[in-house]
Amino acid sequence: MIEKMSEIYDNAPTLKDWESANTVDDEMVYKGASTYQNSRLASVSEIMNVDYPKVVGTHRSKSINLPVTAYKFVGWMGEMVFAVLRDNFYDLEAYIISSHKMEIDLYHIYPYMTEEQYKHKRMRAMEYLKGRADEYDFDGLSWYKDYSGTELIVEGSKYYEARAMYLQGLSGLPFSLDYYRSPTDAFKVATNYAKLCNMVYEAIQATAEMAIEARKNK
Repeated sequence: MIEKMSEIYDNAPTLKDWESANTVDDEMVYKGASTYQNSRLASVSEIMNVDYPKVVGTHRSKSINLPVTAYKFVGWMGEMVFAVLRDNFYDLEAYIISSHKMEIDLYHIYPYMTEEQYKHKRMRAMEYLKGRADEYDFDGLSWYKDYSGTELIVEGSKYYEARAMYLQGLSGLPFSLDYYRSPTDAFKVATNYAKLCNMVYEAIQATAEMAIEARKNK
């Protein structure tokens, strides 16, 4: 997967070149929002201290063509991490792809609730559904996804929420990724800009650790 992602990245235009070739008409209501969004996507590279992003795909929102941007980190041992982002004005979705298996604390990837908070939500859902409660499996976890569209990942006493993803733009890449399960070399996540860079940093650190182990075992 990392080889294919590298090939796509190497042959892609920079965000700046893509913007020059994909100007937004002045009459479009969301023109200002798209310009601001592209500046945020560009700023991610500065925060992560990597090369200017490249555009590896497109999608549309509010009748405007929007970029799917990729960011590449290469470590001193040749290990690599790609972050691929798509922002549709409402939510930010990402693919994280690594050259090595990653072990990352779920806290850095998904929001979580305690077991007590989970039980409270389950009780509220059962009260809300009333006569329809028997349509859901409240003894397990599947009810949460059926009810809210969010998949739960349980680790210890914490319930992590992997939000539903629509993957516009990301689905055009030749990968079908799942939510994070440790260890893995790739995963998908619905996130936000505040959490994104820390999550990518953790992915870079986890990749470097596995690269060091692989180097030791040679």
